[in-house]
Amino acid sequence: MHSRRFHILMLVVICCIELYIGLYVRDQFIRPFIGDLLIVPLMCFFFSSLWPKRWPLIVPLMWAFALSVEFAQYFDLVPRLGLSHIPMVNILIGRVYDPLDLLAYSLGALLAVGLYVAHMRWVSVRQRALSTLLK
Repeated sequence: MHSRRFHILMLVVICCIELYIGLYVRDQFIRPFIGDLLIVPLMCFFFSSLWPKRWPLIVPLMWAFALSVEFAQYFDLVPRLGLSHIPMVNILIGRVYDPLDLLAYSLGALLAVGLYVAHMRWVSVRQRALSTLLK
């Protein structure tokens, strides 16, 4: 259960950062690049808050999903499927391919793994410290 709390906390923190970026940031770096970078960890921590033991599977799946959306943009999939008239599809899949998004998604996956590893190390150190105190 402790791990689930961490995943929920990360989900809430990243979601708040994404909302702040979306609502208040109007620049050429943070909004397009950092916003995209945080999408993969956001998805990872959302699904891992539901299934924390599936973490090793969730990260590569979310990374692959993000890359597939970007490649759908590259191949202009929305109009080819005749879905251009549906605003939600245009928002979710997007219409503009940017190779930097591939880098952002990859760095986001690494960030998610880094946060998880740092958390697990902290939990391990804390448990060792507690067991030493109780001896």
